Amino acid sequence: MDAKRWSQIKEVYDRALDLRDNERAGLLAEACGDDEDLRREVESLLAAHEEAGKFLQSPAVEVAAREIITDEVASPAPQLIGRELANYKIISLLGRGGMGEVYLAEDKRLRRNVALKLLPAQFMNDAERVRRFEREAAAASATNHPNILTIHEIGEVDGAHYIVTEFVEGETLRALIKRGRPGISEAIGIAEQVAGALGVAHEAGIIHRDIKPENVMARPDGLVKVLDFGLAKLTERTTAALEVDSQAETMARLSTESGVVMGTASYMSPEQARGLKVDHRTDIFSLGVMLYEMIAGRRPFEGATTIDVIAAILDKEPAPLAHHLPGTPGELERIVSKALRKEREDRYQAIKEMLVDLKELKRELERAAESGRGRLPDGGRGRQAAWSRWRAPGAVALGTMAVLAVVWYWLLGSGAGVKEALPLKNASFIQLTDQPGPEYFPSLSPDGKSLVYASRAAGNWDIYSQRVGGKNPINLTKDSALDDTQPAFSPDGERIALRSKREW
Repeated sequence: MDAKRWSQIKEVYDRALDLRDNERAGLLAEACGDDEDLRREVESLLAAHEEAGKFLQSPAVEVAAREIITDEVASPAPQLIGRELANYKIISLLGRGGMGEVYLAEDKRLRRNVALKLLPAQFMNDAERVRRFEREAAAASATNHPNILTIHEIGEVDGAHYIVTEFVEGETLRALIKRGRPGISEAIGIAEQVAGALGVAHEAGIIHRDIKPENVMARPDGLVKVLDFGLAKLTERTTAALEVDSQAETMARLSTESGVVMGTASYMSPEQARGLKVDHRTDIFSLGVMLYEMIAGRRPFEGATTIDVIAAILDKEPAPLAHHLPGTPGELERIVSKALRKEREDRYQAIKEMLVDLKELKRELERAAESGRGRLPDGGRGRQAAWSRWRAPGAVALGTMAVLAVVWYWLLGSGAGVKEALPLKNASFIQLTDQPGPEYFPSLSPDGKSLVYASRAAGNWDIYSQRVGGKNPINLTKDSALDDTQPAFSPDGERIALRSKREW
């Protein structure tokens, strides 16, 4: 949808917004006529306004406008190809986004290929865009990490603002996902590298605020680069380090005020979607979204319109990864779930905490693969990995009720590896729990009379015990605010093992 079409939609939407329901019908009939697409778009925005208006602090229509018009910039002038800008000869267009056009260029002095990002001409008179464009370079150049794009130079020639960076040969994570979702081990490795880059940026006081597959490049050798700090927000500590006192007032005006929404809707954190002031934990949420998409092959929060997506981010829980890829390791479920918590205080409080968990999981999978304990699902691309020893077998979670396929549990074995499964046509299914919310890692006692499982019914992940056929589960770990997951009975049924980060 181009900007002209959006303006038409917004004009009708603005007129209808202040009218009563009975008056809106007449306006829509008159303004839209036979244009059913126009009417449908306006009605969608109006419906979303009624629903999302309760929790959105910035007008939903503004978010939709940014999402729809993003990347709708004019085509590059043909005369730019082959021309020289400062010491750079422009070779070809690599891509474009809301913050600029990127060209492959030759650095004539050092005789190397570089990427040259040029702010579109129609935005040259937009002082805020120019300042944000320059801030991208300042933010990225303030860090030094192999997974962060290297900035060579920032400059201006005849009113054209540009940034010169290293040229990364490879493909974006978006392109990689389109070709087929990565295997679990590869997805964890990509997320690990992005987390490492964000850790360095956060330590430098930089929040990326637009982590998404389009802003991650994967080289053929497996190295990942995080791109585009165009939406980065510098904290006061970083601002002081980068700017002299005479510019402090200018930098202060650049900080995002409450009610301004920035970012890409599908990867926004709840606080970002609301237009609230964000901190480093918004990047953690976005990385969780991206990791979920790599594993599941689809985003955790989806909708027919941008407003629907934002409403889902604010009000809905994503389906478990195992729903899209059966057999997903329980620990990976836990990591993604923690990164996607609605409340900032419930997420990982530092990206390094998530990085530690990703590395630990990756090591466990590698050890299991070396010992030949089994395979993990790989999205149909033939990659082999390990079924981790500590994953409770047979875990299922369907919506708000946990259902245990008892026959399936015994067919899979005791967790040392996935054995050959027999047909389930004669299996019987028994509903064992009815708590609200997802329930994970069910484990039956050896005598088949009790089960334990993990649930967030009390707010954080706790271990619950319940008699088979009973209706009163007991919270075994309610004394801790830390997450407890992956319970399993000992062979004699006398003890329960679990995974926890608490200090005993």
